Amino acid sequence: MSETLERSAGAVCPNCGGPRTDRFCPRCGQNDRSYIRSLPRMVWEFLREAFELDSRLVRTLKLMAVRPGELPAEFSRDRRASYASPVRLFLFASLAFFFVLSLTADLDIQDGERIAAARERPDPPGAEANVHALRALLPPRQARKLDEIMADEERFTRTMILAGAANLKLDADVQEMGTFGRFLLAQMVDVLHQPAVAFDKLLDNLPIAMFFMLPGYALLLAFLHWRRRRYYVEHLVFGMHIHIVAFVACTVMLLLPDDDVVELGATAIMLWLGAYQYMALRRYYGDGRIVTGAKWLALVTLYSIMLAPALLLVMFVTLYSL
Repeated sequence: MSETLERSAGAVCPNCGGPRTDRFCPRCGQNDRSYIRSLPRMVWEFLREAFELDSRLVRTLKLMAVRPGELPAEFSRDRRASYASPVRLFLFASLAFFFVLSLTADLDIQDGERIAAARERPDPPGAEANVHALRALLPPRQARKLDEIMADEERFTRTMILAGAANLKLDADVQEMGTFGRFLLAQMVDVLHQPAVAFDKLLDNLPIAMFFMLPGYALLLAFLHWRRRRYYVEHLVFGMHIHIVAFVACTVMLLLPDDDVVELGATAIMLWLGAYQYMALRRYYGDGRIVTGAKWLALVTLYSIMLAPALLLVMFVTLYSL
């Protein structure tokens, strides 16, 4: 350390040209590390920085797992340097979840297409006539897409359209279908024409929606704990940690194989997630068991009410962008 200080003393910062008396320039913040050096020393610096990051990450994950609510409490005590940034963890956990979701869901779609193509089902009676009648309600672009779907007899979406059309009482249904209904019909044709593309766009929009739901979650916390007189950013950090744990738990559930035993494991994970949120609320906000339980129930209910229209908005934006 003394050698570093001696080396830095009297040095000039190459970034801003100001005097640097320590490891970091007091004017621009650039450190005194030089990357114009041999490859072995560069590798050593990289490993050293990675090890320092890992130590913070391990400490953060350990505390997050064994003491729910303690990490946001540490933030409120202004002890931040020893732990990984909640913003980075939130972004990483959410991206990991949606990445795994995209992989597993794509496999499910492909399996469904293969299963449907292998089945030979006769077309329901009267379905094709209803499809042609519905086609007249569509704009030209969606009408062409519907023709492409119906021309491929092995497509799963064709089977879905025929099954739905067979149940229509066309005269009554068309009379009840207003402008908005026709708009939804056109958008559904877009989805059925390229379901994989529609699903990919939906996955692109979901992380944005969840990112904007986080401030709403923090507002609910502030509303339920207004007597605690905490700053909004403290509720926001608490919400980040809860969402990080939720993303990790949901990612684990997606990676589990699909069988009856694993369904019990997924149920156990969801129950644990609810218990985790309760324990985090009690430790961080310091309320009693009954009060914490009531606030937990209110928080889950209100957040679900907020989440439903947000997801509907995401679906609408996805449909509109196809």
